[in-house]
Amino acid sequence: MYDRGDEWIRCFNILGKFLNSTIRDQRGFTLIEVMIAVAIVSILAMAAIPNYIQWNARYQLKQATTELAGSLNLARMAAM
Repeated sequence: MYDRGDEWIRCFNILGKFLNSTIRDQRGFTLIEVMIAVAIVSILAMAAIPNYIQWNARYQLKQATTELAGSLNLARMAAM
């Protein structure tokens, strides 16, 4: 007698062997994948670097004004 359960088990076994062999055969990345990743990272860097430069300049200015205000307060307290 023909049993459908055996047919499904046979199909899953064949599919499992196929997936295992294809996963085992793939090692590393292709050159195209690496080039695409480098292109994406460089585009993001081109967008981020100008913003970082502006933020750094504002941070340094804020730090200098805070330091100047602290020095002036210290001088005022020492003069009293």
